[in-house]
Amino acid sequence: MEQSTIKTLDAGLTEALRADAAKTAEPARPRREMNLPGLGDTTRAPRRIAGGFAGLSEDLDRRMRDWRNMLRVLDQQRPQLEAAEIQYDAAYETLAKIVPQAQDTGKSLKAMIATTKAGDISEDLAGQFSKNLKALEELEAVAENLTTTMLHLRSSWEQYARSIIKAQKMRDAVGGDNA
Repeated sequence: MEQSTIKTLDAGLTEALRADAAKTAEPARPRREMNLPGLGDTTRAPRRIAGGFAGLSEDLDRRMRDWRNMLRVLDQQRPQLEAAEIQYDAAYETLAKIVPQAQDTGKSLKAMIATTKAGDISEDLAGQFSKNLKALEELEAVAENLTTTMLHLRSSWEQYARSIIKAQKMRDAVGGDNA
């Protein structure tokens, strides 16, 4: 570091400590601008640190706890979201299997009804009604399961999205503090 930069920092720190110790009610003076290597063109040194070093330490500890908690929340929500997606996919696969069965039993029933209307009563119409009813009941159960699974997936996504938005706001707030 350059000798003049060190002297400027030392002078600014000395003034801030004296002002804090004297606890004077002076109006705030404009911040002193200085060029510090690696921090851009011009960086303003604070005249006062609210709460002193202990306040700064407490603020950093609080922020660190907030970030840790946010990380824990996201780590807990991510597996729940992935599990909900897996359940949703499995429910749709079951639906894809049951729909053709229900359609086939429906077509068979319709054909049997047509042949019975034509006078051929040799086929088991009552059995075909039962098969079609069973396929439709399975379809209904799959549809109910799919609806429940979709609502669970939606809830998981909404919770995860709210957490991501909150984390983004925390990130933006940190960026705003550094500006």
